[in-house]
Amino acid sequence: MPIYTKTGDSGETSIGTKRKPKDCPEAEVIGEIDELASLLGIIAAEMEDSAEMEKIIATLMQLNAHIMSDGKYAFNGSAEELEKRIDEMWSETGDLNHFILRFTDPLAAKIHYARAVCRRAERKLVAFARGKDWLDKKALAYVNRLSDYLFALARWTNKKRGGEEIPWVSDRT
Repeated sequence: MPIYTKTGDSGETSIGTKRKPKDCPEAEVIGEIDELASLLGIIAAEMEDSAEMEKIIATLMQLNAHIMSDGKYAFNGSAEELEKRIDEMWSETGDLNHFILRFTDPLAAKIHYARAVCRRAERKLVAFARGKDWLDKKALAYVNRLSDYLFALARWTNKKRGGEEIPWVSDRT
């Protein structure tokens, strides 16, 4: 069976059991979350231990299923689990008293980029969630915390791999 169905050639796609325009709000937020999951897959491919990242990717796929089913598919992501890992990593990297321009370790830099992609997905999810009583509010907290997790992971990875944090220095005096 071929991968192509030609059913989307007219600009519509299937979301759950419905046909919707490919630029509808559901497609937009699902696409942003899918892009984030794909980027995290690239990152996982470069990690020594990818189990935690694979769990996050699976949770993002679960979130998309929740959205596609108008909440009928449960969302079980836990912001609290992410917070535990953030606290563990942060205790190893130390406090931060400056903005970071970039990380010198390539994997940490990719994770930092994923943080920005996560923030964009969060903005789309927040806009989509307005007026959707069926959307599990834990999803908003999870995606918000995920960007914090990715920042902590970028710092932790950079440190573990011997990278440097290049600080941003303002040209304002």
